[in-house]
Amino acid sequence: MSGAAKFSYAISLRVHHPGIDPAEITRELLIEPTGSWAAGSRRQTPAGTLLEGFRKETYWYVKLLAPQEGPSPQPYLEEALAEVVARLGAFREFFG
Repeated sequence: MSGAAKFSYAISLRVHHPGIDPAEITRELLIEPTGSWAAGSRRQTPAGTLLEGFRKETYWYVKLLAPQEGPSPQPYLEEALAEVVARLGAFREFFG
């Protein structure tokens, strides 16, 4: 495809919930998160400095596809999204 613009993208899954244990999300999805915290846990900066207050909800996220660098082009977005949907489709009851 000559003349096509170069593009990049990232695909992440982010789960917000009022109180589920982030470890349960990890067990159910069989994916280690990029980051997470539990509802009710103390707020803190990414460096670990404690802040005032507590988390109001559980947050769990994982980078499913990061932008590619180098000579290999990323798959077209439609293909990448279809792959992610197929991968997560096995867990539809969990997301239900």
